[in-house]
Amino acid sequence: MARRRVKALLNRVFQNAHSEFSVKVYAKLSSSIKMRNICRRVLFTRMLLTLLLLGYVNSDVNAATAAATDERTSTYANVDHSDATPAPTSAPSISKSTPPACAADYWSRQLDTMHAYVDDVMWPCDDFYEYACGNWRAPYQLRARGAHDTLSAVKADNKQQLMAYLLEKQEALHTDSRATLQRSERVAVRFFNACVERVTGENSYTGRSHLNVEAATLRPYTDALRRISDWPVLNPNWETIDANNTLNWGIYLSAELRRYGVQSLWRLLVTSNWQQAEQQILYISAPAFDLLKPTRNAAQYDSDSEYVYKRYVKYLMLDLGMRVRRAQAIASEVVEFEKRLFELVPSESLVLLREPQTLSSLAAELPELNLREYFGVVMRDIADELPNDYAERLLIVADIPYLRKLRDFLKRTKPEVLAKYLLVQFLAHFEVSLHDEESFQEQRDYCLQQLHAFLPAELTEMFMRLQYGDRGDAANYMAHTQSALNDIFTKLKMQFEHSLNATNVFERDALTKSLGMEKLHAMRLLLPQAANVSKAHLPSTIELSGNHDANLLKLWRWRTHSQLHEVLETLLTGRSAPPAYNNYGPLDVNAYYRLKKNAIELPIGILRAPFYHSCLDAAKIYGSFVYIIAHELMHGFDYDGLNYDQAGNMVGNWGAKAIIRFGTKSRCYLSERYDDGEVTLNENIADTEGLRLALETYRRSVGENNTLTTAQLKLFFLSFAQTWCGTNASRTNNLHDAHSVRVNNVVSNFEEFASAYGCGKQSPMNPPYKCSIWAEE
Repeated sequence: MARRRVKALLNRVFQNAHSEFSVKVYAKLSSSIKMRNICRRVLFTRMLLTLLLLGYVNSDVNAATAAATDERTSTYANVDHSDATPAPTSAPSISKSTPPACAADYWSRQLDTMHAYVDDVMWPCDDFYEYACGNWRAPYQLRARGAHDTLSAVKADNKQQLMAYLLEKQEALHTDSRATLQRSERVAVRFFNACVERVTGENSYTGRSHLNVEAATLRPYTDALRRISDWPVLNPNWETIDANNTLNWGIYLSAELRRYGVQSLWRLLVTSNWQQAEQQILYISAPAFDLLKPTRNAAQYDSDSEYVYKRYVKYLMLDLGMRVRRAQAIASEVVEFEKRLFELVPSESLVLLREPQTLSSLAAELPELNLREYFGVVMRDIADELPNDYAERLLIVADIPYLRKLRDFLKRTKPEVLAKYLLVQFLAHFEVSLHDEESFQEQRDYCLQQLHAFLPAELTEMFMRLQYGDRGDAANYMAHTQSALNDIFTKLKMQFEHSLNATNVFERDALTKSLGMEKLHAMRLLLPQAANVSKAHLPSTIELSGNHDANLLKLWRWRTHSQLHEVLETLLTGRSAPPAYNNYGPLDVNAYYRLKKNAIELPIGILRAPFYHSCLDAAKIYGSFVYIIAHELMHGFDYDGLNYDQAGNMVGNWGAKAIIRFGTKSRCYLSERYDDGEVTLNENIADTEGLRLALETYRRSVGENNTLTTAQLKLFFLSFAQTWCGTNASRTNNLHDAHSVRVNNVVSNFEEFASAYGCGKQSPMNPPYKCSIWAEE
C-alpha cells in the first residue's frame, strides 16, 4: 500500500511537464532577479521532493529480498523520471567474490550530502560550478588538517581516522602490555609513537618531557657519522686533510652518506631508462638546493631563504655544543659554500636528456672523480650479488658539464668547509630540528606523514581494516573492488578504441593509428595490492625500537637497498619486471598516469566515498571516479603522451599528418575561454576528453539502448563538478586552471549537459563552439 501511495505521488510530480517548462523559461527570461530566484527555488523544491520520494522507494526496496530488487528495476522502467534521480545501480562488475552488502539508506544519505552542496539560487546554465558547489565547505576539523577542496578533504579525513586509530592502539598497548597486535600494526604503532616522543619531547603514554631532547635526538646521527669518518665539528682535535686530497675525500664521504639516502654534492637517483623504460638505471644531476631556495621549484634563492638557512645551521651547531660565535661562523661558511655550488648550475631551466653510458665509460671520462670507488661504496650492501663486470654494464645518465665544474670547484675548497657542509646535509636529510617550532598537531601530522612515507603497506593494511572491517572483510572488499575496477578499465579502453577508429586524426595514416592502438591495448591499471600479501612490508629482519632517529637510519638504509636492488635486477636480467600493483598509502588521493610505465596508478586513499564505493549509483561513480581514470588515460594521448610508445619509451614516432590534425583539433583548448591555455593545455584536453570517454562508457554500459535519461545525465555532471568543489591549494606553477574555471569549461563542451539542464544557446554554459578531439566525426 505504501509503495502504491508513493508511486501515485510520483506520478503527480511528473504529470505536468508543460507547467515545469514554463517555470524554467520564466526563470531564465524574467528581467526580475527576484522572480527568477523564486522560480528557481520552485524548481529546486520540486526536484528535491522527487529525490526524497525516490530515496523512500529505494529504502523500501533495499530492505526487501533480491526478488524485490528485480521488481524495483522493472517498476522504474515504466516511470518517466526525466527529472528524477535514478535508482542506485552498481557499476558493472565481473567479480566472482561476494559483493559487500549495502545499507538500506546508504545511497540516499550520499545523495542528501550531494544536494546539500548545491546552491539552488544559482542557475546551472549561468555558472555550473557555483550551482554544484556553492554550499560546499570542509568541516573545521578537516580544514585544520589541510582540507581546501574535495580531494584534500578526503585526505584530511583519512588522516583523522588513521590518527584516531593509532592513538587508540597506543592506549590499548599502554593499558594492557599483554595486548597483541598483528606485526603490521605493531610496527606502525611503534614507529608512530617513537616519532611523537621525539618531535614533541614528550612520552605519549606518560606525558613526561625529556630533559635533553637535543642530546637524545642527535646521538644516533653523530654515532653514525663517527663510524664513517672523523669530523671537524664533532672533534675539536680533528686532523686536517691534505688539501690536495679534498676531492677524493669529499667523494668518499658523499658515497657513504648516500647509503643513508643523503643527496649531497650531486643527486643520485634510480629511475627508468628514458630510452628503454623497462630498465631501472642511475641518474646523476645537480643537487636540489632545498634548504637554500624558498621552494624546490624556485629558480633562485633570496635573502629571506638564505637567512632561514643560516639560522637553521646555526641552531644545529648550537645543539652540537658550539658557542654562539662559532656556530654563526660555521653557518656562514656552509651557506656560502652552497651558494658557490648553486652557481655551477646553469640558470636556464632547459633539461637535456643525455645518452646513458656505462660506469666504465663515465669513470674514464672523469677520472679525478673516482666514480668506480664511489659506486663501490654506494653499492657495498649488494656487492656479493653484483656481476664481476658490472662496471661495463651499469648504465648512468650523468650531467657531465656539472660534474666537471664540481671537480674544479672541490679542488679549490678547504677540507674542513666541505666536511661541515656534508655534516649539515646529513642532519638536514633526517629533518633534525626542522619541526621544532610547529604546533603539537602539526608535529603529530608530520609523524603520520613519516609513517606513510616509510611504511605505506603497513598503514594501508590499517586503513583497509578501519574502512572495511577485519582482514577477511577487507580482503573480500578489495577483491571485489579490484575486479570491478578492472572491468571498468576494460570498458574504457574498448570505448576509446572505438573513438580512435572513428576519429579523423588518423585519416590516411594507418601506421600512426596502429601505434595508438598498440599503446592503448598495452596500457595498464595499477591498483593497490591486497595488504596481507604485499611485498612492500618491512622485512622481519628489521626491528624498530623506541628511538625514532635510530629507526630512520634503519629505514633509509632499507629504502636505499631496495632501490639498488631494482638496478641489480636490470643488471642481471636486462630489465626490471613491471609492477603489478602500486605501493601508495592512504594519504595519497591523486591518481597518476606514468609515461614511462604506460600505466595508471590508483592509490588506496581514493577508493572510498565520495569517489568510489560499490553501493554508489553508477552515474555518481562514472561522473567522478571513472572520470578520474579516464582523465589519466587521456594523458597517454596528449602532447606529452604521444611522444611515448606502448612500453613507455620516448620515441616520438607519430606521423606528421596525425600530429597536425591533432594540433588543429586541440587548438580549441587555447581559446579565450581557457586561462593561460598554453600552460594548462594537456590538463584541459584530459579533462574534457576524459569526461567524454567516461560519459560514452557509462552510456554503453548502463543506458537502455545506449541512451541515458535526463536524471542520469544530471547526476553524472553534478558528480563531476563536485569532484572539484573548493579551491586550488596554490596557483603558482600550477598546470591546472582554478577549479571553478575547470568545471565550467568542461561542461560547456557537452551538448548533453546543455540538453539535460535546458541551457539556451545564449547561456554561458552553452557556447556555440565546443572542443573535442576524439569524439566520433
